[in-house]
Amino acid sequence: MTSAPEESPENRTVLAKPVWAVRGAAIGTMLLICVPFPPWQWPEFPAALFLILPLLVPFLMILWRVRKTPRKDGLALAMGTGVILFVGAGLGLLIVLNDGGDLHWSALAFLAVFDAVQAILAGGAIGAYRLLGYAKGDWKLLTRGVVDPLVYFGVIALIFAASGPLLYERRMRREPVEAVAWMRKLHECATAYAASHPAQGFPAHLDLLGSRGAKCIEPLSPANERSGYVFTYVPSAPEPGGKIAAYFVTARRGDRVAPRQRSFYMGATGTIRATTEDRDATPQDPTVQ
Repeated sequence: MTSAPEESPENRTVLAKPVWAVRGAAIGTMLLICVPFPPWQWPEFPAALFLILPLLVPFLMILWRVRKTPRKDGLALAMGTGVILFVGAGLGLLIVLNDGGDLHWSALAFLAVFDAVQAILAGGAIGAYRLLGYAKGDWKLLTRGVVDPLVYFGVIALIFAASGPLLYERRMRREPVEAVAWMRKLHECATAYAASHPAQGFPAHLDLLGSRGAKCIEPLSPANERSGYVFTYVPSAPEPGGKIAAYFVTARRGDRVAPRQRSFYMGATGTIRATTEDRDATPQDPTVQ
């Protein structure tokens, strides 16, 4: 079949919809790639840039190549990239679904959305390419559209496999430090709150210290999580006059993915204690220096 002119009046209008689907899916994929390490975390975790930027390159190339004629290079790359990532995300979905433990709903939702976006990317590219028509020799272009991203992502995977343990170890060292720092800030804010509210004492809940109250401490997530730890704040029972004289807070990994990860305990005195056992820390555990 001979190829129609790419920008002829007859096909320019009908090409618009599938080409915009390719553009939208490419942009959507780049946004999804940034979800694990959003831009506001990059200053705190510069290594995230080395993880994210190489993954964005193929989609930037797709956007550049489909912006003007000839479009077939960009469409072939979009087809190959979309199909490869669709299969990869599909395999990831199967792994999550067949995991022997509890379902990881966040990972399941992410992979499902990612897979759907790749289907749109590949489907839009296939639709646009068909409208342009297949010309003699296009098999070389289409083959390169699959082989190039396959080799590229293969190299990226090897680099990630080599650097992953180092980055993971760094993360495992950083997160406990951040958890302890947040607990110390909590003690500072709770002590100041008790001093300014002598009749009430310590806060009955953390919202009184966060954005809805004193705005002294950065709030936790809706699941009371921060830096990989789940925090539990427990005020003491009110005294007869309603004053809360003490409190304690525990911090434990939300997902105990490595051995000997520490759990923390802090009472109203501000002393932080820790244990590497698979349990909540208690006042009897060793003090954190």
